[in-house]
Amino acid sequence: MIAILIDEGFEELELGAAISVLSRGGLNWELVGVEEEVEGVNGLRLSVDATIWDAEGGGYEAVVIPGGSSPTTLTGYRRCLELVRSVSERGLVVGLSSGALVLAEAGVLDGRRATTYPGLEAELRARGAEPVERGMVRDGRVITTRGPAFAVDACLEVVRELSGDHMANAVARQLILK
Repeated sequence: MIAILIDEGFEELELGAAISVLSRGGLNWELVGVEEEVEGVNGLRLSVDATIWDAEGGGYEAVVIPGGSSPTTLTGYRRCLELVRSVSERGLVVGLSSGALVLAEAGVLDGRRATTYPGLEAELRARGAEPVERGMVRDGRVITTRGPAFAVDACLEVVRELSGDHMANAVARQLILK
């Protein structure tokens, strides 16, 4: 199971990419939020499957955090940071664009190369990461992206890791990427 961690102001394009790619890759996911209902940066309202108060980090193979403005609020919840740290001990952690700030605040980017939405690099550096200006950066079991255009690539990496090369390549062909 993969936790997709969202809050008010999540980036709908990144969430949609994550749901589509992970589902096509045969992976189970659930929306995890601070509140039971959240609104995206462009007004899309969704109900979550679990709140951070109920979610158990030990039950997830990965956590994906879409960007938008929600990462700035997610970093303020100790429970969100604990969830990210718990998953990072044995699974994949993915910060899509500004979602990388949650990974940085949780301490999982310490000493790692990472990218984030343009203009937020100083925040990564201040939290111990080595900012890199690339579309997607994978450093071990940590994946970060620079913006919404790279969400599909990052989620394909999750499929590759959890479902294998064959499945990731099949999803990429379905999406006309290969």
